[in-house]
Amino acid sequence: MFMEPVKYDVFISYSRRNTKIVDQICSQLKRNNISFFIDRNGISGGMEFPEIIVDAIDNSTVFLFIGSESRDCDRTINCIRN
Repeated sequence: MFMEPVKYDVFISYSRRNTKIVDQICSQLKRNNISFFIDRNGISGGMEFPEIIVDAIDNSTVFLFIGSESRDCDRTINCIRN
């Protein structure tokens, strides 16, 4: 049985350092009925993390990156560019 992929308006990629602002953004998106994918809500036990992330990105209209100054942020940006 083939399941249609879930479509999202926004895919949210963020640094855990920015959880507070990300929570505020998610609240605003919910209030405005804008669908979004965020890793803490979209992945259940037993699911393949990389596959779920790639599918969610592919099926989102907007990719929202919320980073902070760090090497992790630089690595993420380089990964997105490639």
